[in-house]
Amino acid sequence: MDEANWDIKEVKSLKRKQLIQFNIGMLLFIMLIALLADNGYDTFIIGILFALIWILVAINAYTLATGRTIGTKTSRRVQEFDKNHLGEKRWKRNKIIETVIFRVLGEGSAAGYLILLGFNPIPLQFPSFYFPLFGAWVGHNAGEIARISKL
Repeated sequence: MDEANWDIKEVKSLKRKQLIQFNIGMLLFIMLIALLADNGYDTFIIGILFALIWILVAINAYTLATGRTIGTKTSRRVQEFDKNHLGEKRWKRNKIIETVIFRVLGEGSAAGYLILLGFNPIPLQFPSFYFPLFGAWVGHNAGEIARISKL
């Protein structure tokens, strides 16, 4: 579909819907992490975080290899618009960068965790553990809101 044929109001609505879905998912995720941390499942939380990073790597690699997006109907439509809006070459370059960043993050954090802490877990304390999650959440929201308003 040509960019001129896209209804920008519909795309903005889809992006807002996707942002709401992300925020609900993040809220549930942080609540789950808090529940697990309060009950002493610190190593399990680290495992969940590593698994999520590798799932993101796999999803991005699949999207790069096939050109098809995994996700909700909303996310597929938004990805289709982004691919059309940015152009195939730029969209693919951005996906490659995203995949590499997630892969380096996954490998680096796993290696760092094993080298620095070994298999001796450290307790996850409230403000220090949650600040990065909240920071990423706020940063993602700010970036998405800025991109939506630029359309």
